Amino acid sequence: MPYSTPRGLRGFTLIELLVVIAIIAILAAILFPVFAQAREKARQVACLSNCKQIATGQMMYMQDYDEIVMFWRMTPATATLDEQVRGSWVNIIQPYLKNGGESPNLAAALARKEPTGSMICPSFNYDNIIKAASQPGCNPTNFINPQAVLAHYSMAMQLRNGSATAGSSQSNPYYNFPGSGWSNTNQPLLLPYADVKAPAQTANIGDGVTIIRGNGTPRMNAQFGCESAFSHQEGANYCFLDGHAKYLKGNIERHVRQDSTGRWIMTYLTFDRE
Repeated sequence: MPYSTPRGLRGFTLIELLVVIAIIAILAAILFPVFAQAREKARQVACLSNCKQIATGQMMYMQDYDEIVMFWRMTPATATLDEQVRGSWVNIIQPYLKNGGESPNLAAALARKEPTGSMICPSFNYDNIIKAASQPGCNPTNFINPQAVLAHYSMAMQLRNGSATAGSSQSNPYYNFPGSGWSNTNQPLLLPYADVKAPAQTANIGDGVTIIRGNGTPRMNAQFGCESAFSHQEGANYCFLDGHAKYLKGNIERHVRQDSTGRWIMTYLTFDRE
C-alpha cells in the first residue's frame, strides 16, 4: 500500500524554507543597526549622567575654594609626575563625588591602567579619540603610547586665542577656554567664577581622556575639545559651568556665533564674552 500524507499536514518545501531564511536575514540586517544605535544611546546617557555628577562636584568644589574654577592640574609642568597625578582634577574632585574612582598616586594609576567609578564612560573608545584628534586643527601626537588612563573625561585649562585677527571670521573665531591653569613662567592662573560671563553656555569638562602620556617625557595630559568629536557617534557630552550637562553634535570647536560686537567666537569655549 503506497504511503500517503495525512490530509492537512504538509512540510516546507526547500524554496519556502529558503524564502523564510531570506526574510529573517533581511529583518536582521535592518534591525541589528537599530539595536546597536539603541545600545550606544543607552551608553551615552550613562556617560551623560556621570558628566552631570562631575559638573555638580565641580560646583561644590568652587563653593569651598572662593569660587575659583577648578584646576585641571594643581601643579606646574615642572612638578614630578607623581605630584602631577596627585594634583590632577581627577583626584581633587574626589571629595565631592560619591563614586569617583580616584588615582591617588602615580604607582596606583600605573598599576590599574584604567579609570573606575564616575570617571568611566561605558562607550569610551580610544580609537575614536585618535580619529577625532587626527582631524584638521587637532593634534594626534599627544596620544602616543599612554601609560595609564585616569579618566574617560577631560577638563579645560585656561587657553586663549591671542591672534590679532581672532574673531574676524567663522574659520578663525576668538576663544578663551574656561579653567584655571599655569602660565609659561609657572605662575598659577586663577579663573574666578564671576569672570565667566555666560556659565550656562560655557563648557569646561566633557568626553575626552585624561592620561599619563608615554611619548617623550612622561607627563599628565588632558585632551578637551575637538578630540572628543566622535565620542558618541557624531558628538560628545559636556559639563557646563552652571552645573548642567548636555550632548553636543559634532566638534565643539566648530560651534561658533557672533557676539554683540560682531566678533566671531567659539560658542561654548569662550568664558569672557556674553
